[in-house]
Amino acid sequence: MEYEMVELEEKIVQGIGLKTTNEGGKSMQDIGKMWQHFFADGIYQKVSNKVNHKTIGLYTDYEGDYTKPYYFMAGVQVGARGIVPWSRECGPKNHSKRKIC
Repeated sequence: MEYEMVELEEKIVQGIGLKTTNEGGKSMQDIGKMWQHFFADGIYQKVSNKVNHKTIGLYTDYEGDYTKPYYFMAGVQVGARGIVPWSRECGPKNHSKRKIC
């Protein structure tokens, strides 16, 4: 398999997220619930300043290899930071270095 390096412009992504792990199938449950919550509870519709209507599943902050805990976010690209409705179960996480709310 050949790989290609590409440089992308900075994107601002807003949404909701949580910390999970691939051990014991936990991430499959967590991420499924996250997407369900994102759409069924109207969070997608309430995120302001969307650039387009595409959703983004963002996997970041791995604490090691793929078996270690990491952070998952369900979100959308926005033109500027807007309002993200707070959720008790999966409130927004702020990573200013990556422009995530």
